Amino acid sequence: MPTVERQWERDGVVLHGEDHPGAGAPVLLIHGWCCDSSFLAPQLEHLAGERRVVALDLRGHGRSGGAGADCSLRALSDDVAHVIEACGLERPAIVGHSMGGVVALDVAVRRPELVGAIAMFDSIVVRPPHLGSAAEGLSLLLASPRFRETVVDFVEGWLLRPDTDRVLRDRVVATMSAADPDVALQCWQSMIEYDDRGALKACPVPILFVAAENTVAALEELPDMNPDLELVCMRGVSHFQPLEAPDATNRVLSTFLERLASRR
Repeated sequence: MPTVERQWERDGVVLHGEDHPGAGAPVLLIHGWCCDSSFLAPQLEHLAGERRVVALDLRGHGRSGGAGADCSLRALSDDVAHVIEACGLERPAIVGHSMGGVVALDVAVRRPELVGAIAMFDSIVVRPPHLGSAAEGLSLLLASPRFRETVVDFVEGWLLRPDTDRVLRDRVVATMSAADPDVALQCWQSMIEYDDRGALKACPVPILFVAAENTVAALEELPDMNPDLELVCMRGVSHFQPLEAPDATNRVLSTFLERLASRR
């Protein structure tokens, strides 16, 4: 069966995505802040065929509408829950990169009947205390006329490594700095205000957290957050591990999904 381009509407916002057929347990892919579904393209290609895979552009991102609408974290996670129900996905594993992982976590906590497991690729959770003020300062800069310069500085200074491939670096910077400023600010502010520690402790489904070498998460705290959390650290890889190290990322993800299947 061919890939199906899909549209879903919730509260007047039209969401776009792709639905790839497959016989195995379903997977839903969610990209990160100021990105789009193409940032998880290697994982889509790897999983499609053996599983049903749905890849979504979050509201305000990529091909989806949403500019001028509520783009808070809760709105994004409500959209994801809507897509799961509209597609008839039976407790999919939600794979989220960066902010997408936080969205996946929120869906799992608030709508646990819809989710089988979550995989978080270097999501911004459990930030060390010294990064709290930096995150708040970034909110102020994102709301200023220096939005695009702020995004570029943040991506290059926090998320990429000095040795990141130049082509990948240019692609990431160009995409993220072209984001809608209001959407980006709403998403960022609601993400840093989110009770991620409480959500991790309350999450009732298995969690995979794959950390980049330059992660902003306090990794030493993560294993204590949830007894069903598996932590994997990838050395020599930046925040954009799904694109920068696709083969290694796919191996980690496949191992996690296979382990889930054996538990069912």
